[in-house]
Amino acid sequence: TFTEGPAVGEDGAVYFSDQASSGSAGGPRGSIWRFDPMKDTATVVVDSSGMANGLEFDADGTLLAAEGADSGGRRVVRRDLSMGTVTVVADVFGGRRFNSPNDLVVDRAGTIYFSDPRYRGEEPIDQPVSGVYRVYPTGKVDLVVDQLIRPNGLALSPDHRVLYVAEDNYLSSDPALRTRILAYDLGLDGSVAFRSSLYDFSAEGSPDGIAVDHEGFIYVAVYELKAISVHYSDGRKRGLIRLPESPTNVAFGRGASARVLYITAGGGLYS
Repeated sequence: TFTEGPAVGEDGAVYFSDQASSGSAGGPRGSIWRFDPMKDTATVVVDSSGMANGLEFDADGTLLAAEGADSGGRRVVRRDLSMGTVTVVADVFGGRRFNSPNDLVVDRAGTIYFSDPRYRGEEPIDQPVSGVYRVYPTGKVDLVVDQLIRPNGLALSPDHRVLYVAEDNYLSSDPALRTRILAYDLGLDGSVAFRSSLYDFSAEGSPDGIAVDHEGFIYVAVYELKAISVHYSDGRKRGLIRLPESPTNVAFGRGASARVLYITAGGGLYS
């Protein structure tokens, strides 16, 4: 119904979320699907996902999920799909629950970055900011970006020294609030420093999920454009990949499919 968060596993299969309905409506709290590109088949692997949105795999091949609001889990979890177990990675900061974890990315050290906006849901907004958080392998949680209206998609540069953040303000009536892609330098000492605003999408639409290829080109799902906007690492636009539906997120394959871009859009999965 509304697909999101593609991630490619070690087996080459594509996992993605379907935010089909909410628990408050009496239906399942979202689901997670697995698409096998070799067999051209798609099956549900988690039938009540806690309104999972962004997905990613850690170095051990375990699926990470950002569970949102609207009767969702409002947390980041690890899902062992073979065992059917769920382990909480982060669900509170400063004694308060997260607003609605949306997207996430993992660096080589196993550190997780995730965005925490709020788009929908009647739950209280417990965090005073819509932030980007970092979870160390030890479990320690830091707030690393706190000046954004609604952070959404996240991605890392090929050397993992730059964090890209999509800021999406489409719900605001203030035209001065921009929708843009931002870059932050990640220091070896753990520092996170704003580098620049790479591209302003105000005249085009709302940036959502982001992916970066091995050459450093940035791929941004822009909902209103019905396209993936492709950019150089300095933000300059390279071109568009047009789609029949509005995209929400993007991810590259692995191994033999490393040059394949998977896209969630509307109620489908594209490549």
